[in-house]
Amino acid sequence: MPQLESSRARDQGRTHEGRGPGASADAAGAVKQQLGGKGLAAQEAVLAPIQKKGTGIVQMAQYTSPTDAGCAAAMTAAGITAFGPYIWDDTNAKAPMFKLDTTYAAWTIDDCLNSARYQPEDPTKVVAGEKGKQSLIGNRRKAALKAVFGATQGVVDKIMASNDGKSPRALKSLAEEDGLSGGHTTERHVLGVGVMTGAEQVAQRAAFHRVGGKPMPLDESGQASVFGGMGDAQAATQAAITNELAANWDTHRVSLAKNTQVKINVAAPSPVVAYTKSDDPKGTAYLPEDIPKYMGGAGDRELYAGHYTGAADAGDAPDTTKTPLTAGGAGNWGKVYVIVDPKASAEGGWAVYTSYPKP
Repeated sequence: MPQLESSRARDQGRTHEGRGPGASADAAGAVKQQLGGKGLAAQEAVLAPIQKKGTGIVQMAQYTSPTDAGCAAAMTAAGITAFGPYIWDDTNAKAPMFKLDTTYAAWTIDDCLNSARYQPEDPTKVVAGEKGKQSLIGNRRKAALKAVFGATQGVVDKIMASNDGKSPRALKSLAEEDGLSGGHTTERHVLGVGVMTGAEQVAQRAAFHRVGGKPMPLDESGQASVFGGMGDAQAATQAAITNELAANWDTHRVSLAKNTQVKINVAAPSPVVAYTKSDDPKGTAYLPEDIPKYMGGAGDRELYAGHYTGAADAGDAPDTTKTPLTAGGAGNWGKVYVIVDPKASAEGGWAVYTSYPKP
């Protein structure tokens, strides 16, 4: 008998055989046909458990559409015409319920919202005997977050809390961005703000990777740069946020949700002050003993051309026949480089860590 039932289940696939006396009779009739030539006593012994079910469930199933014959009446009575990412599962007669379809793949950003979106989630559309509706939205949201972002908590929660995740929040002042990220745009990259009080400090960073006793390493270019002023810095950073972060938000929000920095290098013309180390390797700082004598060191080279203003015959005067430690000055550059940090503690899930001009 177990073999006969197994065979019928395979033949019927995901269909619902039915409920009630008629369904039980159909099942009994089918088995009786197969028993054929068995004696009456043998037939009754096999059929008794099936016939005894009466109005009970003969075979239950999972349904992917409200029009499936086995569940259509129940769905119509509940006012449900579409399942969305759900299936109706009544394999447990005591707790029939909607469950997420594990094969569903059409997830969108809207599915990541923590609110009712599909008919099975509607508290007013309840199928007879249904259990577990209160967990549907949470389970759907978690599955959607995993599919869309690759993450289900942390930064992604803040991303979704701002504009429903569809666009980045507005850029704040660079001072506020520094506070959110622990960054240093206003400390290191704006002339007259922070430690970069003048050209001398910019050149010091290029030469010694240090300003006011504070380490400030550079990349292999050996180039230190600052915006001409706070307004220039804010405008250039805004251009990066608008023309890259927001323009390609679908891609960047996924990176941020996975705790990956977003690095932006876009066009943003602005006035700058910049200096580059004169000697190779550019990205390696000069030694402390190379600090010019007139700046309190032992070196005999000028920090940059025109920096020394003392007497030419003074004991600490630089040797003007030698190349200054750095070269540069004021100018206009065409790009801005911005690093956006993922930040679960910040509004929108991100904050600008640094922004500085590039040629």
